[in-house]
Amino acid sequence: MGFIFAITACFFWSSHFFLGFFITYDKHFVYPHPPLGIAFYRWLITATITLPFCIRDIIIKRKTIFKKTHYFLCLGFTLYLANASNYFAYLHGTPTVITLLGSITTPLSVFILAFILNRHTQPIKINQLIGVVISIIAGVYLILHGSFYNLFNIHIDNGSQFALVQGIGLGLYTYLAKNRPADISLTSFICLVAMSAALLGFLVNLGVFFSTDSFYVPHKFDWFIVLFLGLFAGYFAYYFWNRAIIYLGTVGTGIFYCCVPLFAEIEIASFIPQRYIPPYVIHAGIFILLGLIIANLNIQIMKAKKKKKVYD
Repeated sequence: MGFIFAITACFFWSSHFFLGFFITYDKHFVYPHPPLGIAFYRWLITATITLPFCIRDIIIKRKTIFKKTHYFLCLGFTLYLANASNYFAYLHGTPTVITLLGSITTPLSVFILAFILNRHTQPIKINQLIGVVISIIAGVYLILHGSFYNLFNIHIDNGSQFALVQGIGLGLYTYLAKNRPADISLTSFICLVAMSAALLGFLVNLGVFFSTDSFYVPHKFDWFIVLFLGLFAGYFAYYFWNRAIIYLGTVGTGIFYCCVPLFAEIEIASFIPQRYIPPYVIHAGIFILLGLIIANLNIQIMKAKKKKKVYD
């Protein structure tokens, strides 16, 4: 089930890069959307949608939540930072290739954090190292359109650092989310993190208002974009991602982010006329899948042993 949860989350997240591709592919898609404003409304929508379903649980667990205030604020900061950086990259005209390369830092940052901080309690296993390396190399191969030589043709612009921050931000969230309080439901957890991200976004945009005398408010079609980001790329994606962490752990889940560029490439090829799925996408997809299986091999073996004990 962990595989299904993680892949579903990545499918929803790939919409970011799908929309970003059109922003850089066709200049008619460029709108004056401030990234800080988009990130704020995105999490405001997520918090607003989920709150009615978990307000009772939040009230009952208010003492536990109050003690963990710093934890939820920290998670909210990582998500707001990741999303705002992602939108900054696209609206700076950063090519989708560079933005996707930046996203690969998500599984890498999760692996590094787990290696440094968990080396005594949960040391990294050799199969996890091999799986991460295979999937990341395959992901880079996919993003570079089947040729590593294209790496030398990439032009680094002002939005490139934002693409890097986006990947690191989600990596930090993935690592920290494993410490979710057990007595708080997953929907309540996502709602509290979304509220923290929205609060931070409001304060940031309030600062922008005082300095520029303007506060971004979505108009007409913009609300559909923000609603989609808040519901599908927000609540559903993070719900499935957190469920995957329960089953696969941080490293086993983080590596699945390599599937995001794969899904984005397939979506782009499906929506653009006379564009087909190139062979390098299939080749990269096979090796990404191989890396995912190898990295989570120990988890599957442990489950098989548990089942065997039950039947014995």
